Order: sequence, then structure tokens, then C-alpha cells
Amino acid sequence: MSQAESQRLFFALNPPLEVRRQIDRARRQMAVPDARIVPVDNLHITLVFLGRVENDRLESLLEMMPQLQPPQCDMCLDRCGWFRRARVGWIGTGSVPENVTRFQRKLEQAIRSFGFELDDRAWTPHVTVYRKMRTRPVMVQFEPIRWNLNSYDLMVSKQRPGGVEYRSIGRRVAND
Repeated sequence: MSQAESQRLFFALNPPLEVRRQIDRARRQMAVPDARIVPVDNLHITLVFLGRVENDRLESLLEMMPQLQPPQCDMCLDRCGWFRRARVGWIGTGSVPENVTRFQRKLEQAIRSFGFELDDRAWTPHVTVYRKMRTRPVMVQFEPIRWNLNSYDLMVSKQRPGGVEYRSIGRRVAND
């Protein structure tokens, strides 16, 4: 399949601008000199990564979204860490709200029902803030970041000169 016939897609929780700014401030405290900073506009929590999806399958994903009500709750981002093998630094939560976990599982099941094959790894919600890290970040304490969840997006990942750009191509807001 050619890149013109497919797109790299994922479902995500996208923070509002003020939460993005707070994540950026917390990230700077991690003091990682030898890594690539994820642009503020690209900060998100991946719900389900689909990979390359043929364009003719996109419509079924968009039609599914109104059927799945996003979680409505607060999530507190209160810790940072890194995935050594993946070489990424992250900011995440020590307590994932149960309705967020249930929603992620429902979304995954719905996507599988359309014949998509997904990774079987356990979902670990986090915001990737650094990539290509060579050393462990400073594990800092920061003011917890309160994020009011009420929507999710179907995102496309496009390679651009200077990096990757993520763009929403479908959004579902709670009770809309």
C-alpha cells in the first residue's frame, strides 16, 4: 500500500491549550539536554494506535465515533518518567480514572470489530514530552496538572520537514 492510499492514524486525548502549557512547564523541569522536545501542539495521550490505515477504511472509523461517548472526568497528571527502551520521557498520572480505562477498552473493542489488528500491550496513559533520549531525565516533583477530559480525537500523523505534525481529522465531544 502506498502512502497516498493510506494514512498513519491514532485515537487520542488532546489537552486544551492551558494544560499543554502546564505540561510544557513541568517538562522543562525534567532537564533533558540530549533529547528531542515534542512540540507543544503535539502533546496528547494516545488511546489506540492504528498505524497505517487505508483511506477507504477511514470512513468506518469516523462513523464509529458518535457511538462512543468520551469520558467526562478530571485526570491529574502528577508524575514524570521515561521508557528506557523506547527512549522517551513522559508525564503521566498515578491514578487513571476508571471510566477513562473503560472508555479506552471500549474504543479498542470497537476498532477490533471493524477488523483492525491492534497491539496487545497494556495501555499506559502518558504524554510523551521527549523523544530520542540518551540519558535518564531528572525525576522532578511538579505542581499536579488537572485536566478535565470531555473529548477524544482521531488523529493523523504527517511527516513534515523538521518533524512530525499531528492533526485531528475527527473529534467527539461529550454530549454533542
